[in-house]
Amino acid sequence: MKKFVSLMMASALALSATAFAACGKGGEEKGDRTLNVYALNAGYKVEWLEGVKQAFASEGWVKEKYGNVAVDIDEDSDVAYAADIIKSGRTANKYDVLFGMNLQALYGLRGGKDYLLADLKDVYESTVPGETIDVQNKMLESAVKANEYMNVKGEKSWYAMPWAGGYNGILYNAEKLAEGDYQVPVTTDEMLAIMAAETEKNGYSIMQSSKEGEKKATYWEHLFPTWWAQYEGYNNYTKFWEGKVYNEETSSYEYSVDIFKQQGRLESLKVIENALKENLYERAPSIDYGPAQRMFVKGEGMFMACGDWFDMEMSDTIRDLVNHGDKVYDIQMMKTPVISAINEKLDSIADDDDATLAAVVRAIDNGETSYEGVSEEDFETVKQARNILYSVGNYHTAVIPSYARNMDLAKDFLRYLATDKANEIYTQKTGGSGLFFKYNVKESNPTLYETLSDTAKMRIDCFNSPDALVLPIPNNYNMFIYGNVRNFKTNFSSYEYLFTQTKTTAQSLYEYDIDKYTATEWDAIQAILEGVGEE
Repeated sequence: MKKFVSLMMASALALSATAFAACGKGGEEKGDRTLNVYALNAGYKVEWLEGVKQAFASEGWVKEKYGNVAVDIDEDSDVAYAADIIKSGRTANKYDVLFGMNLQALYGLRGGKDYLLADLKDVYESTVPGETIDVQNKMLESAVKANEYMNVKGEKSWYAMPWAGGYNGILYNAEKLAEGDYQVPVTTDEMLAIMAAETEKNGYSIMQSSKEGEKKATYWEHLFPTWWAQYEGYNNYTKFWEGKVYNEETSSYEYSVDIFKQQGRLESLKVIENALKENLYERAPSIDYGPAQRMFVKGEGMFMACGDWFDMEMSDTIRDLVNHGDKVYDIQMMKTPVISAINEKLDSIADDDDATLAAVVRAIDNGETSYEGVSEEDFETVKQARNILYSVGNYHTAVIPSYARNMDLAKDFLRYLATDKANEIYTQKTGGSGLFFKYNVKESNPTLYETLSDTAKMRIDCFNSPDALVLPIPNNYNMFIYGNVRNFKTNFSSYEYLFTQTKTTAQSLYEYDIDKYTATEWDAIQAILEGVGEE
């Protein structure tokens, strides 16, 4: 059941026929109207959207252009609803804007002779309302790239705008970490060592649900691309999804099946396998993610893979626990540790010298620009790895159906998301999460910043760093769209399940893809990629 919320800005007199016949400046038709919006109610909830709609409808330029505007929001928690209602067409779908999730399959999809989604290139290339910067230049560059779509003719545009810029990573129990006299780990070897010590003491150190089915929350899969990209470097990671390997002889990137041999894929899997196989809560396969998160805030386990939405998602639960006199632990999120295997790629740090790697990472965190005994090139390699961020935000996108009844108003509403005012509202209502726009609440509203949790502050500082690199999602690359390539060919289950409930190993998962694509499938995929069209 969707909850219906209405903000009516029009008075009874304003609803007269003459109001609908009025014209704004430049001859644009103006009259009271309603923008119909659908919103997925997930980890970030919808209070932020309620705040943004009120601010938008109150803007003088909105009234000048459209008259009095009402923004009606319907919400539910069905991830599939937005895509389904868009595909149902104009007769069944009343929504002008839909804030959904996993909508990439609709990009370039036709409903009859027209595309189902409106092209938002004019939105991205237009000026942010009330500011002097274009929407795409206000957005983080990596997010602009991540939301690009290239059709079969090689033409690039945007069909969606991200509405969440969350940080996926590892939560930790700050109190239990301090009790064990541990530092927050900055390398994967440090992390695995703490996990092992805690497991030896208490039987497990990772609280997580590994239950398969509709309610599974496979958050360790979000760590896989982070450690893969850290090891390979941001550029090589993106080249995988282009299907290209650097050819030393031609000094250029060329299509090659050898992309599947990227060592970073294996090294990342090894970290996940070692963490889960040895340290996961033994009843993980039988609990849903909600109860697992509740157990975690009550002190069961030291680590959990999740995202910065955790604080908001658990706010009601934590309040209830406190009201009942239960102990609630201080849960924070760490910046994802640097993969220790990166030492294999460094000339000035020995392969097994994790202590020096950790010292370099901490020096980077402290703003230092070099480390004694470590070459400039190696320092920069580690620095890039430390600043690679993974976010499911690029899967949380807002779209406009091509048949929307209020197209101009809908596009202006999306433009408004880029404003400082909308970003401040979002930050406040979500407790410190953010959109993918260049808005630094620490500078713009320091009072608000100081009210936020340590996790929120960490996320804000990470995303506002000039060195931040948000990983693009595979869904917008031709390898994914036309070649049907995924992270791993056989990975239909979560890593939590594969590495604890089956005989699957990191090595077997890695080698299977190399053998399968080399033997039977790569030639066909390369032919498809070469036929798509490039710049």
